[in-house]
Amino acid sequence: MFVLVNNLKINYEEIGNGEPLILLHGWKNDLMVWNSITLTLGSYRVIAIDLPGFGKSDFPSRPWAVKDYAEFLKAFLDKIEISKTNLIGHSFGGRVAIKFSVLFPEKVSKLVLIDSGGIRLKSVKKILALILAKLGKIFWQLPFLRKKINVVRRSFYKALQVGDYLENNSVMKDTFLKIIEEDLREEAKKIKIPTLIVWGEKDLITILKEAEILNKCISDSRLGIVKNSGHWPFIEKKEEFIKILKNFL
Repeated sequence: MFVLVNNLKINYEEIGNGEPLILLHGWKNDLMVWNSITLTLGSYRVIAIDLPGFGKSDFPSRPWAVKDYAEFLKAFLDKIEISKTNLIGHSFGGRVAIKFSVLFPEKVSKLVLIDSGGIRLKSVKKILALILAKLGKIFWQLPFLRKKINVVRRSFYKALQVGDYLENNSVMKDTFLKIIEEDLREEAKKIKIPTLIVWGEKDLITILKEAEILNKCISDSRLGIVKNSGHWPFIEKKEEFIKILKNFL
């Protein structure tokens, strides 16, 4: 179904009639990524959203930062008349959930972060991304890149695991660069909401060390590690994930 939020047509799906539970997907995903678990959460009013720029929702008219997505979520909840909700965010959706929980703590009952982004650790991949974020278009005009710009760009985005999605959309490219530049650990320290941090033991995208940092930053948090799982434990180890989630909720 669709709803108009701040002049953006937003796609979302809803199931169940209980306490609200909002699902926020990761980068390059959409609400369909949650299909394997939504029916198991039928005792809640489960609402999965295509965030702006993803799935069937409209693109933002300008590059957004994490704060813009958090403020969008506030407007979305107001539109569908939800005053308070449980909030689950995976990867990029976790970044949005962290920021939202700091800006609008009165609207969150419980917070669940699944292999969340937001902790900026030093790595070759992240350093390259930050260099590009700082230099922007100047980077691509360097003489040694100009002649093979398309090949270099594709290789760069592939290395960052964001692919042609960014190459084909300048607004989302700049949105991505804004988002990865922000370290949310100081924001996480402000969260006082009961929080569950669930992490795939073998996640190579957001590594386990990032989960441990988040766990230390958020005072009222617990960490559940899903063995032999990567970045999508709710898909890769669904039964174990659901058990951890339901015990918390």
